[in-house]
Amino acid sequence: MKTGVSFLKIAALYFLIGVGMGLTMEIILDHRLAGAHAHINLIGWFLWLSLG
Repeated sequence: MKTGVSFLKIAALYFLIGVGMGLTMEIILDHRLAGAHAHINLIGWFLWLSLG
């Protein structure tokens, strides 16, 4: 149970990082980090969420 909660907290952190990157890229109109943004969202957020 405690491990699952930790995984969900890590997923929330990755989600915030991914959203922050996406918003920053859109505001400054510089999409060079789109690949990193996609991988953070897909691997970071979704992987940890599914483990939790």
